[in-house]
Amino acid sequence: MCSAYNKVAELQKESGAIRSTQYALETEKIHTVMHEKAEQAVEAGKGIEISEFFIARSKGRPRSSV
Repeated sequence: MCSAYNKVAELQKESGAIRSTQYALETEKIHTVMHEKAEQAVEAGKGIEISEFFIARSKGRPRSSV
């Protein structure tokens, strides 16, 4: 879905929207890897170790590390 928004933003030359959708696309790649690791751990009957996570503010910027 983000790739479709990115294409439209590029066609309309909306630099802010291009930047936002590029960030979202990169985040999707990271989430895909994290999801795959978690799924593998579940299938192996293991848990995963979480050393740190972030709580995002509105607009997606990290606010704090827990």
